[in-house]
Amino acid sequence: MDNKIMVPTINSQIGDNAVWCCAFQQAWNDFQNSILYNTFTYNEKNDLINDLIDCSNIKTLLNPSDIYVKHGGMGEETKEEIKYELLKKFQIKKSIIDKLQFDNPMGMIIYSILCKKLTFSKKFKIFKKEDFKGQLIKHFGFESGDNEYSKKVFPLFYVGNNDFAIKLNTKRDTDTIILYRTDDKKNFKEAYEDVLSKTNELSKTVKYCAKSFKAPFLNFKVTTSYDKLNGENFIDEDRQVYTIVSNEQELIFELTNEGARIRSEAYMKHLITAKYDNRYEQLDDYIFNGDYYLFIVDNYLDEIQLIMNKNKENNYPCLAIRVSDIDLFQEKN
Repeated sequence: MDNKIMVPTINSQIGDNAVWCCAFQQAWNDFQNSILYNTFTYNEKNDLINDLIDCSNIKTLLNPSDIYVKHGGMGEETKEEIKYELLKKFQIKKSIIDKLQFDNPMGMIIYSILCKKLTFSKKFKIFKKEDFKGQLIKHFGFESGDNEYSKKVFPLFYVGNNDFAIKLNTKRDTDTIILYRTDDKKNFKEAYEDVLSKTNELSKTVKYCAKSFKAPFLNFKVTTSYDKLNGENFIDEDRQVYTIVSNEQELIFELTNEGARIRSEAYMKHLITAKYDNRYEQLDDYIFNGDYYLFIVDNYLDEIQLIMNKNKENNYPCLAIRVSDIDLFQEKN
């Protein structure tokens, strides 16, 4: 499955074989919301950045027990904290964090992991040789007459042999698996919206029941990095510069007759540089050897003055001097 491509957002354009998981988007959202505070400048010609920003507004509900997001400095303390939390929360001893060097005092890491286990209330039957586009591969499901299993499958709509969708519930009520058969090739957001639209429209007039159901076993691992982000600068409202130096996302997924397992990790490494100033540097000598003014300004405001000054009126100096004849301003001994 070398040709499958993991895309960074639910709205990314996809090929014939593609995967997406929200872990990278969660890392990006933490960067955008918690570090840049949604006020920043960036390379607006980078369509991947624009896509990540747009998708940050798409709601993805997640059980807090399934997600972990952390940002911090690139020091050993951060690394050990992440490893401790992974072991405590998910019983994970090895992760992509292990291969990263945490030795840059000017660096920052944003790490996220989605770890879910979905279990069917009843195991489906296993069919070892079922057709999938001309190949005989292992499937799970049930055949006609297995009424016990038919109650575990909830059809959403059925338009024809190549256009239908079903929902599989799991032991945790909030977790469901949706399978959508279609020859259309749209991005993941559009495809999911098609499911919602067809379900809403067609279920009004038809009550769908599953006579049989079969789906292939899935088991894969894919790792990718999004090179279009590397080297990009982000400048916050305090003019602090964050440069993405590397990123990666890894997904392990398994679907069997018992349920599904998801583990997706993602990180972005940033280099933090000096505050940005787009004014050019001009070195001059500031020597007051001619006529000049001197002002002394007191910016103190008590509570009453703060209220009175709510419109931010100009604060004038408490002392001002203009010097032309320097002798007049130097006491003679």
